[in-house]
Amino acid sequence: MTDYSDPATADEFATRQDAGDATRNAWRQRPAEPTGGLAAPIRALATASLPPRDRSLPATLCTSAGEVGVETADSHTRPDSDRLGRLLEPVATSVVLLEGYVRLRLALVAGADDGDHDARFQTADATPEWLSVLLENVRFPADRDAVLLASDHLHASAYATVADAPLPAERQLELFRLLTEGSSALARRFLLLSDAAPVDERRGAIDSAAVEATLAETAGALGAAVVGAPTETRTALRTYSHAVMTALTSRTSVASDTDLRSHAARILAGEAETPAGTAPRDGADSGGPAVESHLERARGALESLAEAVETTGSGSTPLDRLERATRLPFSG
Repeated sequence: MTDYSDPATADEFATRQDAGDATRNAWRQRPAEPTGGLAAPIRALATASLPPRDRSLPATLCTSAGEVGVETADSHTRPDSDRLGRLLEPVATSVVLLEGYVRLRLALVAGADDGDHDARFQTADATPEWLSVLLENVRFPADRDAVLLASDHLHASAYATVADAPLPAERQLELFRLLTEGSSALARRFLLLSDAAPVDERRGAIDSAAVEATLAETAGALGAAVVGAPTETRTALRTYSHAVMTALTSRTSVASDTDLRSHAARILAGEAETPAGTAPRDGADSGGPAVESHLERARGALESLAEAVETTGSGSTPLDRLERATRLPFSG
């Protein structure tokens, strides 16, 4: 555990944090579009499915997991801020590519019923904009093969991008194992959606919450692993990522024009300011007992992380931002 009670150590931590923030903000703006060489229709689908990296909650969870996990890693192998950015950049890009793959596969499920996707796709904030954009350019079943090819390309690119991370072979193999584990879990989720849909008797709708939570958990696992965080830290960050995403996708008392995932991503990136007087909300205000249960699971994971990561109390550390993401998106 790092001793931040020592003034010299605290100053070193603050300097490293400031440098890390500058490095992170620089590479978070770079796009993730490895679509060269694809046929135009397939390239258009692949590009349309990719979220901006700085608004991707899974990618931001990945980087946050790395930033928290590095403080618990072996001090002899812990990367400095510059190297941390170089390690996390390709892994976060891989997560964005995997998110594009997930979106295309969800579009396949949503468009499988003669294009009646609005009645079959359920999220907390109605049909998401990215899905509407994709389905405006896709006609099923004629374009099914193009969607499959575009999603397969993004899936393969996610693996290829991890190979670009400047890591020892053993660590890289670990990341590939986690990607394979996450991909297999996502495939099982898609199979369940395809075979069991419609799953919501009230609306005949497809609930994508489990898919998004699986993606988030994979992102948290990758971020923690890339910096060599110990097992306890990795478990806590996986739990946190899964729980926060589930809470966000489960909340129903929210205006349709509110993008809670992007809001949470901005909080984790340190871009969203805390309004004066903001406090945690109770279960009813935050979206009901189910949502509060997921948030409590996330906060429990944070408690275990706090035992291993001491902070300066500045309110701007990665661990502090993880805590804020369990409050602010649910306070409006």
